[in-house]
Amino acid sequence: MLIPQYNGVCDVEKVFKYYFKTLTNKVAELIRFGSLPDRIDEEFLKESLILEGRVCFTEFNSHIYALTGNIGGEPDCYKVPSEFIIANPILGSKRVKIRHLDGNTSVDGLEGIVVGLTHVDTHLMTMAAKGLYNLIYNYAGMLADNFVSLNCAQINSRVQVAYVADNENLANTAEVVLKDMYNGKPYKVLSQDILNKLTVSPIAASGANTTIISLIEAHATILADFWSELGIAYNSNRKRQYVGQAEASMDTGSLNLNIDSIINSIRDGIERVNELFGTSITVDIDENAYENAMNGEAEIADTDNVEGIVDKADDEIKDNTEAEGGKDDGFEKAEDKEADDKKD
Repeated sequence: MLIPQYNGVCDVEKVFKYYFKTLTNKVAELIRFGSLPDRIDEEFLKESLILEGRVCFTEFNSHIYALTGNIGGEPDCYKVPSEFIIANPILGSKRVKIRHLDGNTSVDGLEGIVVGLTHVDTHLMTMAAKGLYNLIYNYAGMLADNFVSLNCAQINSRVQVAYVADNENLANTAEVVLKDMYNGKPYKVLSQDILNKLTVSPIAASGANTTIISLIEAHATILADFWSELGIAYNSNRKRQYVGQAEASMDTGSLNLNIDSIINSIRDGIERVNELFGTSITVDIDENAYENAMNGEAEIADTDNVEGIVDKADDEIKDNTEAEGGKDDGFEKAEDKEADDKKD
């Protein structure tokens, strides 16, 4: 593989697409299906649920498919559309009966089942049912903007001073001197006239390092907030000192609901699919992906361990101080003895 030419990372559109894809993949990894019919693409199923909010399980040519489309048709007694409209270039078009007009919840007589990422996604009209699309879009945008800002801050921190010359010849001479210095030559002899006419002006921003640190911390904060929206306690140390377990739990105590609600909504729909088509499809949270999401990029420090480290450090400082004090006493005794010898 050829190493590509590096052109910087300040293209916010490319960075946004990267983070949009990455966040979508991370959420998809949380959902695990089992025993899907052979004509159902699991990755397409998860992507459609996450970004479009729902899919319709129905039959085409005696095979079960999970397809996207729009709800429509005559509304039932609860004003919910009773049909799902599919227009597939390969399989063809179909109006699928998904609800009984009288509100009957039985699957008998239905032609398909709509499975939603949330219970609301199942019934909302097209523009309103978007699953997690808006959430992923917003946080991918924030991550992209922050990433590009960090790169710009890094580049700007390189420029420490500006050299001002009166003419082109003097500018060329200064260029030669600077190149020699950057190449490791320890000295350069210049005439007094050149030194008098060459001006050095500092231009580096005084808070460049602070800005870079703040942007790095903001990256972890944005990721933590994204996972918190899904009810996952992302272990990210947002402060420069350790965070205790009790303090961390205050942030997430009321949030661990959303991912369970998503799985329960999908499971409710899948149970109706199994009832209608006689399948045995299952859905659950992928525990490995869930643990990885919770672990994040930083560990939350254990308060007891931190206190133990501090106590040990205090003991070492005390021991060193006592040792140094003993040494000082020895010097003082030697000085006293020398003084007595002189008197004698």
